[in-house]
Amino acid sequence: MRGSKAIRLMFDKARSEGCHEAYLNVYYKNEDAIKADQRAGMTGYRHRESIGNGYYRDDYIMSVKI
Repeated sequence: MRGSKAIRLMFDKARSEGCHEAYLNVYYKNEDAIKADQRAGMTGYRHRESIGNGYYRDDYIMSVKI
């Protein structure tokens, strides 16, 4: 399944469940996924946080009104 189709299915399912906004986290180095999400109308920002013991979670938090 192509990414764009998966995103459309996610949006359709969320709408059918009464959701008005979708969020997801994307690893900051996954440029193809970030571009696909942007083509689907999502916007985001990079978020880096410590998860302990010198490790970090480094993602883009993407969202869109649906």
